[in-house]
Amino acid sequence: AADAGEEYLAALEEIESYARAARLLTVESPSQHLAFRRWYVGALVDQLRRAGRGEAPAPARSFEQYLLDALDVVVSAQRTTERAARLQRVTAALAEATTPAQVAEVVLSEGVAAMGAGGGALLVPGGDGRLAVQGSVGYDAELVAHLVTERLDEQLPAADALRRGTAVWLESRQERDLNYPALSRVEPGAAAMCVLPLLFGHRVLGVLRFSFDHPRLFDRTERAFVRGLADQTALALERARLFAAERQARERSAFLAAATKNLASSLDQSRILANLVDLLVPAHADWAAARLVEDSAAGGEPA
Repeated sequence: AADAGEEYLAALEEIESYARAARLLTVESPSQHLAFRRWYVGALVDQLRRAGRGEAPAPARSFEQYLLDALDVVVSAQRTTERAARLQRVTAALAEATTPAQVAEVVLSEGVAAMGAGGGALLVPGGDGRLAVQGSVGYDAELVAHLVTERLDEQLPAADALRRGTAVWLESRQERDLNYPALSRVEPGAAAMCVLPLLFGHRVLGVLRFSFDHPRLFDRTERAFVRGLADQTALALERARLFAAERQARERSAFLAAATKNLASSLDQSRILANLVDLLVPAHADWAAARLVEDSAAGGEPA
């Protein structure tokens, strides 16, 4: 009987699918009829299966509860679709980003909007043992100023994720205060936070940091979305680094070619040095000077 019920339901679903494809609107059932049929026949099949296994009947879900559960599935699927679309937009936009600041602008605007965060930042290691802010969204000037002065050895989420190369998930103020007591002083309004390391191979290029002013549970799909965002960010940062290195190499080659041409253009040493200084400023230096020293062995004096 349970098999027959499932076959009956499957046959009706096939009819509905054909009616939609053929635009036979008079054959297709209204959506509320579809929902009731799936609930009613599904409940019968479930009870028959239990009876066949010798189990006691379970309380059947009400039609209202079925509709609520179905709505949860629809909403979850919609969120997944929206996040997938955002990742696609981020990927397309990052393909044109050539600097870390451009990467930050793309990722943070999409990430903050998708997660409903109060703010976000892209941080990378600075040359002085501190963090450098490549970009931020939603953070006030005071917080950004503190992030710039945050040391890499501090017990704070961004520095911790950067050191360990692992994500930090804080879902409540209690969890925040337990793991990072100093964070309540740095960002007292943050009730939840996630910090994702930007991994490229075995290197940690930086971190993505998102803050929330309310407790927040990060479910499996949301964590997967943020990790995907972090992976795309890491790839874009590495591309930006390679682009900058290539551009710098081209500029050096162009400078050496111009310097070589200058050296061969005249026998006047003073003119050659003057032209060389002109090549250096302002492309490679703010100021430059050249001093010509005569050969003292030949009896000359320094000039």
